Amino acid sequence: MNSARPSVRRCLAPLDGCVGTARELLLDAGLAIRRLEDGDREDLWRHAAALHPGPLDPTIADPEAWEFAIDHRRHSESPGPRDDARANVAIRDVIRALRLHHPGLAGVRILWIGAGDRRTRGDRGTLVALDGIDAEPHRTGPACHLDPHSGADLRRLLAALRGSRGRHLARVLGRFDAGYAKESPEDRLIDLWIALEELVLPDGGDEPRHRAALRLACLLGERPEERAAIFELATRSHDRRRQIPRPAGDAAALDELVEATRDLARRALRARLLDPPAEGVLGLDRRLFEQPG
Repeated sequence: MNSARPSVRRCLAPLDGCVGTARELLLDAGLAIRRLEDGDREDLWRHAAALHPGPLDPTIADPEAWEFAIDHRRHSESPGPRDDARANVAIRDVIRALRLHHPGLAGVRILWIGAGDRRTRGDRGTLVALDGIDAEPHRTGPACHLDPHSGADLRRLLAALRGSRGRHLARVLGRFDAGYAKESPEDRLIDLWIALEELVLPDGGDEPRHRAALRLACLLGERPEERAAIFELATRSHDRRRQIPRPAGDAAALDELVEATRDLARRALRARLLDPPAEGVLGLDRRLFEQPG
């Protein structure tokens, strides 16, 4: 009879671009966002940077800059690649939930995977990139703010992401992620618009600029002035996307437009996951004229 106790496989993913007053946000069994402690920083530095020189290594300043980390733990009789793959999916889903929760630029560059007990000898940990999220996310922009009330919304978003697996949503989310990670603002704008068009133009057809802007206004705007502002932003952003690869002109104005487009995509994805229109996307064309002022 085998009396060996199941081991605990631990994955720690320090978060870039996350600040706030939260102490610990429990998201699921064995899954939480919590503040980094000095011991965590020591683990990350000693087991990751010292043992795995390479492009994923944190800099000396990174451990002090990280406020939060995703902590994923799983009991396993014989930890192996499958456990690491499960951790990868769990961390990726949390990053996406964070990005949908707040317009800030949450991201993860590295995962440290090792034994759950810091005292365990022989398992010095493994440093890997997060599959499905670029290893070097674009981090110029606002931070994601986490407070003690953020957990409820993150749990809702996680449940929605897990319940909506499918190729179509996977394509949308992949392009949405690229809108955070690509180095060039032009590339980010292109990917964000591919995500938006996948969401609101499943029927294709003519005049995508006008119909996409109209449907986004219907989906996200509650008052006439809100709908008008969303329509104006969407048409202006789409026009700029169509001008690529011509010179950008004012770089600061382009960065501001990309940030506004990313937030538009974030809100549209949230609506798709948490509050999809009862009449479906194709029925949004009529809603603008049916809603009272």
